[in-house]
Order: sequence, then structure tokens, then C-alpha cells
Amino acid sequence: MEFFLIGVAETADKAHQSALQIVSLFQRDQEKIRSFAGQSQSMLKIHAILQRKPFVNAAQLQELADLSAPTVNVGLAGLESLGIVREVTGKQRRRVYAYAEFLRILDEGTGV
Repeated sequence: MEFFLIGVAETADKAHQSALQIVSLFQRDQEKIRSFAGQSQSMLKIHAILQRKPFVNAAQLQELADLSAPTVNVGLAGLESLGIVREVTGKQRRRVYAYAEFLRILDEGTGV
């Protein structure tokens, strides 16, 4: 029984640490976006969606953020230049973007 309780405590501690890292990441990235010249409002909308859906494409963002295709593309380019998102397909069309640091924290938190 003690072994089980130790495991539960360690898992809870790891989840707590991951949650704190994620909150800190979201705050840091929001500050980076706010200091970015230009499209910060649309970038903040995109960032909010990435917090719930860390893999997205431009079409999904258009629908979820209610933004035009050019606005989404400019916003993604800005987020990419800030190091917040990374394009993961290597394609010219139907690109998928990942909130890489968020995914890294999630992966680290699962102990995989």
C-alpha cells in the first residue's frame, strides 16, 4: 500500500509541476506577442486556440478564431518568428503548426 501511495504522490507532484510550467509558458508567450509590432490582437486569438489545440492548420484557425486567411497566415508567421509555433509538415500547402514548447512540457509531464 505504501508503494502505491508514493506513486500517487509522485504523479501528483509531476502533474503540479507541469501545470505550473504551462501557466508560466502561456504568460511568457502572451508577453512576447503583446510586444510584437502589428498583428498582436490576431496573434493573441491564435495563441488562445493553440492553448486548447496545440496542433492546428490555417483553415482550422480561420474558423475557430473567425479571422481571414491572410490574417491567420500573417499571425502564424509572427508566432513562428517569435519561436512560439513551428510548422511541422514541411509542405507549402495544408501546413500544420505545433505549439512545440507546450507539447514538450506535456510530453515531459507524462514521463514518456
